[in-house]
Amino acid sequence: MKFLAFALVSMALTVGCAPAEPEPAATPEASTEALAAPNGTRERPYMGHGVIQEIGQTQLVIQHETIPGFMAGMTMAFPLSEEAMSPDFEVGDEIMFDIELLTEGYQVFNVDVMEAEEAEGGDQ
Repeated sequence: MKFLAFALVSMALTVGCAPAEPEPAATPEASTEALAAPNGTRERPYMGHGVIQEIGQTQLVIQHETIPGFMAGMTMAFPLSEEAMSPDFEVGDEIMFDIELLTEGYQVFNVDVMEAEEAEGGDQ
């Protein structure tokens, strides 16, 4: 009985201590990806698509689709950086926008108003 218990413990330790399978060698693309800026930076912003609902002095209220990796679709106010502000915005404009994460919160730093043709899906 002692021998059986010893054998079972030995097998468990052997299996538990088996070396892990080696990880695949890093490819040049993988190493470049590891060095890329994280999502939410100016180099790799979160990108949204939506419609302007309200225009404030320092923010836009946007009804937006899901922003992959960031948030579900909803209507909400987004603070704008100085360079993103424009007197040409109009309620109802369909826009593409870029978001960067800040130490506290986030802001839209780029807004592109889509032309009517782009908004409708191009040439038809």
